Amino acid sequence: MRNEVTNLPDFILILDRLRSAHNTGNIFRIAEALGAGVAPCGYTPCPPHPKLEKTAMGTDQTVPWKHFECAADAVKLVKSYDRVYVQGSTSIPEVLCQALADRHDELKGVEVYSAFGVARGVAPYSVPEYRDSFIV
Repeated sequence: MRNEVTNLPDFILILDRLRSAHNTGNIFRIAEALGAGVAPCGYTPCPPHPKLEKTAMGTDQTVPWKHFECAADAVKLVKSYDRVYVQGSTSIPEVLCQALADRHDELKGVEVYSAFGVARGVAPYSVPEYRDSFIV
């Protein structure tokens, strides 16, 4: 049974170009604990995948998820007051951060979590003029 959905909950884990199916399966378990949805992007493994299923321990059947060809498309799913966790390969963070910042006019109160720093200075969504749009 696939649990791919068209709408994700208000807490979204955006996974961009992660290579490890084992790590992705573990993230599905974390998503279940958080009540979050998962948005695997690019070549990030998604169900059904035998290695992902092994580490997901059944959560790949219960956690809502939707695959996107690119993370910029997943960011379009973010709505005001959503919570977003962004995880990408080392070359990706700036693209995801900029895609969020580009939507600052239409978004309000979005909480952004990230496990990486931005290589070229401050994350674009964290500048003071966007403080009504993003909570970092």
